[in-house]
Amino acid sequence: MRGVLALIFALSYAGISARRVALLPVGRPAMALIGASAMLVAGSFAGSHGLSPDEGLRAVEPHTLALLFGMMVVAAGLGEAGFFAWLARLLVARVRGPVAMLYAVTIGCGLLSAFLVNDAVCLLATPLVMTVADALRVARRPFVFAVAMGSNAGSALTLSGNPQNMLVANLSGLHYRDYLAAAFLP
Repeated sequence: MRGVLALIFALSYAGISARRVALLPVGRPAMALIGASAMLVAGSFAGSHGLSPDEGLRAVEPHTLALLFGMMVVAAGLGEAGFFAWLARLLVARVRGPVAMLYAVTIGCGLLSAFLVNDAVCLLATPLVMTVADALRVARRPFVFAVAMGSNAGSALTLSGNPQNMLVANLSGLHYRDYLAAAFLP
């Protein structure tokens, strides 16, 4: 049975990594859910080698998921309200030159990712940064990398920056201020 569980895990991981699978045309989140469900079903037959459905549900940390969902809603609301478009216009109007824009994008995405989930910042900022690059008539690639790098760096600063921080803090009992104090210098 361990072989079956390992095979399900490997297939799920491959499906998540491949983005889209021709045999099963679903995205990464759906593939992860399908894989988790298959693991639970197979695990319920595996006896001591797997989790029962009840154990699987208890393994999900609801506070982290709720915070992640809430941050995505806030980021989507900011996007719908035009905050990111306003910020792109501000950047084009005030920042002179591609190097200065690269710094502005990196630092700006880092600061946004410290308070919003970095995934949401990447999803919402990337199209706008590409628009900024087109307005400046410069290559898009460095600016897209700046979004990714700034978002990753900024997300490490606070508990709300990424789901991993949320999970670690919730399971360890670490508070927002304590985490910020510990993570600020690094």
